[in-house]
Order: sequence, then structure tokens, then C-alpha cells
Amino acid sequence: MNKRIIYEPKVNIHFNTIAPDTFSGIPGTHPSDDFVVSRKHNGGVASLYGDNTWDWSAYEHTNNSLLLIFDSWVEGIPNQKQLNIIKQLKLIMFAIIWFRKEALGTRSLQQRTIILRDIARYVDSNNITLQQFFNDANILTCFLKDRYATRISHLPPLIKDLIKLGQNIVGIKVLGGKTLKQLSNLKSKYLAQCLQHPPIPSRIYLHLIIALNKELDEFEAEANNVLALLDACSENALSGLTEHSQKRKAKQLGIVTNSKISHPTFSELVNTYGLHNYFSLYKSKTGLDINSTRTLSGLLRRILHICKQTIHLYSGMRDSEVLNLPFHCHEIIRINGKSHHRILGWTTKLNHGHLKPTNWVTSTEGARAIDISQKIAMVVYKKIGDLPKKSSKRINKYPLFVSLGYLEQLSHETESSAPRYHIGNYSGKFIDNFPNLISKIEESDIKELEKIDPHRSWRSEVRFQVGNPWPLSSHQFRRSLAIYASNSGYVSLPTLRRYLQHITEEMTIFYARGSAFAKDLIKNSRSHFAKEYQDSQPESQALAYIAHVLLSDERLFGTHGEWIERHVRTIGFNLSKNSRMETLYKFKRGEISYRETHLGGCTELGKCDKKALRSIIGCLDCNRSVIKLSKLERLIKVQKSLIERLKPETMEWRTENADLEALQTYRDRILSKELLQ
Repeated sequence: MNKRIIYEPKVNIHFNTIAPDTFSGIPGTHPSDDFVVSRKHNGGVASLYGDNTWDWSAYEHTNNSLLLIFDSWVEGIPNQKQLNIIKQLKLIMFAIIWFRKEALGTRSLQQRTIILRDIARYVDSNNITLQQFFNDANILTCFLKDRYATRISHLPPLIKDLIKLGQNIVGIKVLGGKTLKQLSNLKSKYLAQCLQHPPIPSRIYLHLIIALNKELDEFEAEANNVLALLDACSENALSGLTEHSQKRKAKQLGIVTNSKISHPTFSELVNTYGLHNYFSLYKSKTGLDINSTRTLSGLLRRILHICKQTIHLYSGMRDSEVLNLPFHCHEIIRINGKSHHRILGWTTKLNHGHLKPTNWVTSTEGARAIDISQKIAMVVYKKIGDLPKKSSKRINKYPLFVSLGYLEQLSHETESSAPRYHIGNYSGKFIDNFPNLISKIEESDIKELEKIDPHRSWRSEVRFQVGNPWPLSSHQFRRSLAIYASNSGYVSLPTLRRYLQHITEEMTIFYARGSAFAKDLIKNSRSHFAKEYQDSQPESQALAYIAHVLLSDERLFGTHGEWIERHVRTIGFNLSKNSRMETLYKFKRGEISYRETHLGGCTELGKCDKKALRSIIGCLDCNRSVIKLSKLERLIKVQKSLIERLKPETMEWRTENADLEALQTYRDRILSKELLQ
């Protein structure tokens, strides 16, 4: 006789949310249709087992809506066969949630539901059963080749779940072993064909950095006045409205007023706080009207979006990682008497959808974006009446990016009906009212992309046509920062290099190989930006070497430079795609290294012992040096300027003058060679 067992739902509960009901039954059976599979925040029923959509929004850690939908693949009214398939899908998901030993994150559950719906659509259209689908390797392969290649990453985890649960629980026999290995090979081939997120071309990258910083500079100059205006509008439900709207709103709220409403309009408040010029500037950028409270809401959402992109820019964080940041996420630590900025947050990457603590390095610019976001969020929290408190347990109780919608709602709602805290819905891509931040693609940008990835047909992709706006997404910041900051020698624009210098120094301290801090990060997460930063160093060095040595417009000198001239840069030399890749492989294998110097470049594999002994002229007789005449001339000019400021015939003057004479002698030798050509 089978014994009934009590099963608890495997779900992480946040902030006193009520869990779904426990199930008392025999393994392999399913509950009745009125069984509660999810509850609302207040404990009310959200969904029953018999529903074709299970609302799991209360258990989503970002507090965005999350629905497990089982019938969206059906067109029209489902027939009996389709109803049976839907019934099987719900049984599988019920088993994964209640019978699985370990809990999955809500997003992982949603992914399981999505792949199950795709499978349902496939078996229905091909007139096969779920049992046939999971028990035939050929069918599985055909499924992935037939429009469902993007699901290759989600199918193996589902199959593993079904194998662990067993046929007695899910009612389906599932192939494993060789089938999973076959799917793994298909996944590898598919990912190899996928187009990687492109790095942002340096010209567009620089424009974006300048534009983001300028927007934050403009806001900071007026931040106190803008936030005071926000306070004024949020404290009084009638403030900021037109006289006609004030009367209508007062009537809706049951507010007794005189016949003449005397609350200030939005235009009057703007003038009171001296913000007319700032809002006019906002109108010039967006084209939006500046005579209503919606202007203020739109402005602050724009600033928060810019803060979010700035955090991406100076940290390498993913989209969900920024959105999940808690209010108290900025930490300053001191190492050797110098302050460094860290961002404390959470990630779900490679952790089955569960949040785990982690941190990132940032610069003063990234810290400033957090500070501005905190100031805006604090107005909301003050209105709610619950100021953010530091806590390592209450992950999203006080998010950094809190919804501005509370300000309007709470101006007249009672405490009992106050909405919960949640992160605002900020898209990973720039929306249409940010055209001033996005550059249009130029021919030079395409050429730069072709240097970075010569195997990709950039010119054939619609998104990267000359004249189109650059198709920016938040993940591009991650790849761009990894490449540019890991070796600033690849950055060709001096201004961009200056912008990245600070963040590069910070990342070198914390993320360089051998750093205890970096080891700790990578130990906790193989997908952390520290790992990507480290792995990008050989690629970045190779790109710099190709751009500044192999494809240099100048003749090269120095021992390594002259070797390149004689043996590589011959007449008619063309750097093919294969030779580019071979160069990259050499850097990855550690056979060659490259970094820029004040005279050109250095290919020393280990630490340089020349500069410490011979000052700036150490590169002149080094067999690893690449020297360019233009840089040599520039250094001679700087050295002359230095000597002019020194007292003649002093020890320092004689030392620096000797270096100058060595530089000039080397230059004269180069010029003599040039004349003989």
C-alpha cells in the first residue's frame, strides 16, 4: 500500500510572502484542480492547479510579474489531445516544484515552462506524444534544428530534472547518457555560430561616455532644486496641476476646497525653484512638453536610466545585476592609504536562479551614479515612511532603483493600501528619447569592428550599416570595458584613454591575475566580470599589437620593430583573417605580449627590468622594443621642456640632459636610415 507523503513547495520566500500549499499525496499523483499553487503577497490565492496560468509574481525576487503559462501555444479552443498535453505540462511543472529535492529560482522555473510550451507545440504539430519526444534522440535533434535552436541551453536542464524525478513521478521515460552528450555537442556548435555582443567602437564609446557624464553634471548642478520640486509635488496631490485639473482631482479625492483653487501649477513651481532653464534644456533633448508633472517624472526616469548605464559603463555588471542592487550598495575601502570604490550586490548567474552576494570594482564616476540614484530613491522612501536600513538578509526590501509611481499613488492612499517596494522597469536598451546619447555609425567604426573580429561579416548585418544609430545594449558595456580597460594600449583616442585611466587602475589592482581579491571573486562565480576582464587581456593585447605594430602607418624601429619590418611587413603584405587569428592564439598561449610605451611598444613577456635601471632611454637598446619616430620626437620635446625648468649643471640636470642626448642620437641614426631608403 502506497503511503501518503507531505511535500513542501521548493520556493524561496521573500519578505514574509506566503508560500503555496503543501501537498499530501502519493508520488506520481497530482493534486485536485482547487489546490493552491501560488499565493499573493497578502496570502490570498493567486493561482490554482487547475488554472492554465500560474501567477508566481509574489515569489519573483525583482517583484516584476512572473507567469507560468501552459496553454499559449494553442490557437483557438484546445481539442482533447491538446488538453491532455496541457495536463501533462502542469504535472511536470508541479513535480519540478514539489517533488524536486532542491529549489530552483523563479526565472529557472519560467525557462522550464517556456521550453515545455515549445515542446508541446512541436509534438502537437508533428502528431507525436510527449513520451515519444523524450524517448527518441532523433526527434530531440530535429526539434532543435526546426526553429528551436535558441532553446538548446534550456533543454538539457529540463531533461536532467525529468531523469532525477523518474518515470514514476512524471509519467514519462526520458533518454539520458549519450543523448545528453549529443545535446551538449549541439549546444557547443550552436554557441560557436552565435554572434557575440560587439564591443562599442572607440569613437562611439567616447561620445557615449562624454554624453552620460554631461547629463549627470547638468543634473547634479540642479539636483537640490529638482528634488525639492519633487518633494513639493509628492506632498500635495493638487500641487503641480493646472487649475482645471486641481478641481477635478479634488473632487475625485473628496477634498473640500474653496471655489478658487490656489495651489501652484507646475509652471509656477518650476519658476519658484529656479528650474526654467534646466527644464527647457530637457525639452530640447526630448521634445516633450515641460508644463506638467509628467515632465518631472519623465526627467527623473531619464536620469535613473542614465545612472544605470553609467554603472554598467564603469563596472561591467549585467543588466539584472544592476537592477537588483540594494539601496546600500556602495562601499569605500582603503588599501595602502588610497580609497577604492566597490559595489555590493547580488547575482543569479550559474546559481540556478538563486540570488547570491557578490561585488564589483568601480570608479568615482560609477560611485557618483549610485549616489544620484540614492538621492532620488530617498524621496520615495521618505514618502513611504520607511527609510532604507542596511541588512544583509533583506535583499530587495530597499532596492536602489525604486518605482517613482509610489509618489503619485501615496499622495492620497492610506497606509494599509500602500504598494510594496519594487525595482522600476528600466530596459536594457536605450529607448527612443535618448537620441542625443547615441552616435550614428561611420565607416571608421566598421573598420575598427573588422579589426576586432575579422571573421564576422559586419557589413552584411542590417544593424551595423553606416548611417544607422549604433544598436546599443547594456551588455556591450561589459565586453567593451573588458577589452579597453584590460589593455589601454588598444584605445586610440587620447580622451577616451584619460576617461578609462582611473577605472583601469582600479581593475588592475583588484582583478589582475594573482590578486587575492580576484581569486575570491572567481572562486565564487566563474561568470564574474573579473574573469572576463582577465580573459580579455590577451585579446586586447593582440588587438593593440595588430593595430599599432602590424598595421602601423609608420615605419618601425627598435630591435623587435626592425624585425617586423624585415620579416613581416614586406611589400604586398596583407594581414589575412587566418594570420590575425594565429596572432591572437600566440597571445593567448603566452608566446608573445604587448603593451604601449612612451617610445612605441614593448613585447617583453615578463616584467621589464630596463626602465628601472635606465630611466626613459631603457627601450633604446632592448631587443623587445618597438620604437616609432613620431613618439621619439614627442618625447624629445617633453624632455627639452623638463630640462629648461632645471637648474643647470646640477646632478638632476646632467642626468636628464644625458637622457636627452641619447634620445637625440638615436633619432639622428633613424633619420640617417630614412635618408638612405
